[in-house]
Amino acid sequence: LGKSGDADADGAVAALDIHASADYLLSAYVSGKVVLWELARGSQLRVVTDAHAASVSLVRFSHPTDPVAISVDTRGCVNRITFTKSLFATWAHESECLLDGAAGPIPMLALLRLKRAARRC
Repeated sequence: LGKSGDADADGAVAALDIHASADYLLSAYVSGKVVLWELARGSQLRVVTDAHAASVSLVRFSHPTDPVAISVDTRGCVNRITFTKSLFATWAHESECLLDGAAGPIPMLALLRLKRAARRC
């Protein structure tokens, strides 16, 4: 995935995650860039450059069916990135700051995926 020249511009890959559906891969870089990939074709769907100003240390898909991610950088900034596909097969994203880094670095993150309780009749 990607081109050999990408490492020169973005630095090393710092974090990876594969979606539960195995359709998507997230890669995050020392430059702060986050990329959503389609695994079947090995193609970039969306490049996010506006979420982090520091190296991304962790990236995780946070939704079992939709491509929604949580990303953390080395300064402690935490973002939720929601990827959406438009009618014309182009991808967009929306970044939402969850933590601004004022508390300092976040060395670890665990996402809890809660199952919906079964409905009782």
